Amino acid sequence: MKNGKILLIECKYNTRISSERIDYLKKLSGRAGARPILAVKKKYEKNVRFIDIDSGGEVKIEEV
Repeated sequence: MKNGKILLIECKYNTRISSERIDYLKKLSGRAGARPILAVKKKYEKNVRFIDIDSGGEVKIEEV
């Protein structure tokens, strides 16, 4: 939870995620009233990137 909002965060070392897993996360987040986020940290990248699973767009965690 952050500022009264519920986040469901899936952490990965790459952006490969099956469509079945995406559907599952969307369904689970819907039941919990959460926003589904994919957190990605690739080996060659310094920072963690956050991707909104619903829109597919990158977000800053401070904006969520």
